[in-house]
Amino acid sequence: MGKSLPLFSSPAPGTVAAMDLTEYDIILVNTSGGKDSQCQMGVVVKMASEQGVLDCVTAVHADLGRMEHNGTMDLAREQAEAYGIPFVVVSRKQGDILDNTVQKHESIVRRDKRDKNGELQVAWPDKANSWCTSEHKTAQVMKLVTKLVDEFCVKTWGKKFSRGGDMPRPVRVLSCLGLRSAESGPRSERLAAMIAKEGHAIRKAHKGHSNGKRIVDEWFPIESWSTDEVWNFIHESGVRYAPTYDGNNAGDRKGMSRLSCTFCILASKRDLTISARNYPELAQEYIKVEKLTGKTMRQDFSISELVEFAKTPEADELVANVPAKQLPLPCDSFCEAA
Repeated sequence: MGKSLPLFSSPAPGTVAAMDLTEYDIILVNTSGGKDSQCQMGVVVKMASEQGVLDCVTAVHADLGRMEHNGTMDLAREQAEAYGIPFVVVSRKQGDILDNTVQKHESIVRRDKRDKNGELQVAWPDKANSWCTSEHKTAQVMKLVTKLVDEFCVKTWGKKFSRGGDMPRPVRVLSCLGLRSAESGPRSERLAAMIAKEGHAIRKAHKGHSNGKRIVDEWFPIESWSTDEVWNFIHESGVRYAPTYDGNNAGDRKGMSRLSCTFCILASKRDLTISARNYPELAQEYIKVEKLTGKTMRQDFSISELVEFAKTPEADELVANVPAKQLPLPCDSFCEAA
């Protein structure tokens, strides 16, 4: 089940810090189907199996609907099944991110909410306000945590509890995420800052997620890993990874650099160009919402401009120019043949 994972109290690159998983009643593996989620799933499953608590582990996938790359949810399920753990899907029932953007815009217009310059506020998520993550992933996963906590109470103590004060003790929950400090972007920056402050890759008793009935810790088991180490683990595991990372040939890893929304607010122009080519109908849906809101999803260019750019020779050159960190590893041909 992948490479041997040496355990250290202070993790070195490619290793995992010692972690007592037996302290937890519920262990959630958050999975997008992307390389980092897939890698941390393998790491958590291996450690849980070694400690005899594999039955506490559940994989959860936040379904983003039409925002997701084709086949992502099925792949995430396949990966969980390969590691022998239950797989649960959660989603926002009121609609996907585009629906939510329209809903927010309608509320802004109805309430005439304006910025300091007197212009209508922007409904789209951005780097400073990534409500797409908080509302469509985190909030939905926490609803599942509530359900799992109630189920644990019934199984362990024979009933649900309305208040934490009535319980023998709070239920201990560990939420595992595949974030890495080596990544770029605001999330990895916040993670690196947290590690520097706390000295470990665990956020104890997350204030926004914990309450009287449950204590929720967050754990980032592959926080110190490099991208190459993640890919090496995946290849050695034999579990299928997202084909979105590949270009024209399986295993070449000349496709998308990340598996996030097809048109992510934080994606590189290269990734967005690939999406504009692969999902032209969805791009048109984005353009409709940009016209409706009078604002563009990105401040630097509109999706309409992106679609036109994707047709140019300059776009061909951009897509062909694979960033160094995406280049295939020397072992790729061997692993593909295997």
